[in-house]
Amino acid sequence: MPDTQIAGTLAIHFRHDRSPQSPAADRYYFARGGQLFEVLIGHGGETEDWELNDHFLQSIRFDEAFAKAPAPTAIPTALPIDPADYQGFWMYTHPIYGFSIMLPEDWVVEEINTFDPLMNNHTLNLHPREVAPGFAVEKESIRMAFRNVGEDARLWPTGVGQGEFIPQETLDVAGQPARRILLVCPSGDVTEIWYHDAAEGQPNILRGDMEFGFIFGGPGHCEPGYNLGGKTQRWGEMIIASLKVTTEK
Repeated sequence: MPDTQIAGTLAIHFRHDRSPQSPAADRYYFARGGQLFEVLIGHGGETEDWELNDHFLQSIRFDEAFAKAPAPTAIPTALPIDPADYQGFWMYTHPIYGFSIMLPEDWVVEEINTFDPLMNNHTLNLHPREVAPGFAVEKESIRMAFRNVGEDARLWPTGVGQGEFIPQETLDVAGQPARRILLVCPSGDVTEIWYHDAAEGQPNILRGDMEFGFIFGGPGHCEPGYNLGGKTQRWGEMIIASLKVTTEK
């Protein structure tokens, strides 16, 4: 169908005529502010009230006060880590894959089992110890996924919460740089940092004959008033940077 205007923006109009299997429908697509919008008008009855439909389409407006996303809250670039900083940490070594990672004395390692068989036995949750059995500490955690090169295992979740990915600097992981990808909430706060390989377009961190995926996050995605920074950021990135991979399995 001919193009039209919605909220002052060019919109593409597609028409699906009524058939024995489905009612008629009109779909409009337009892009604004880096987002794609779809408007669907379904016609369930035998008649179509286009005076009402056009009134609805022309009523769509955008509040300019919300048109610009807030600038992300400052997250410091990754700082060089001195081996002496790990005093008081303990070392976890995976019993099968042989990699190791350093953790603060009050952190624990928990194996994650999900409904996705491609992630089971390949994902760990690193987090502070519970205050008491049954009482979880609402703090930061690190999701660590791993596999041998060529192994059939998924390293990244299939869904991501609201927000925008913004690359910022690198962190040395197992002696080589990894890209830091900030997940910035609509409020501008950063509650997750994803770590990808330094090679453009390669999310999995390749070290030796293994691949890894790290997601460092706060107590909840886009929790109001929470921002990943300061000592929290420092300790989380010390843990991720301490990864060591051995070829001895």
